[in-house]
Amino acid sequence: MSVFKSMDFHVTPAYGRDYKNKNQALADWFAGKDFILAMTGQYISKRDAENLSVWIRYDKARKLIKAQ
Repeated sequence: MSVFKSMDFHVTPAYGRDYKNKNQALADWFAGKDFILAMTGQYISKRDAENLSVWIRYDKARKLIKAQ
């Protein structure tokens, strides 16, 4: 499990959602909404990613923000 703590995980909004700015992306992440894990296509939310390094892609996947 410690291997995952040192990895960066990239997620994109699920269900066709997209965000124009980082505040919208972070608000949905901290609200526990679903995102898609880029490397596997699985659904993931904040509760599944405790203590992991997660980056959110937004604005048509052109921008990136760390979910802290």
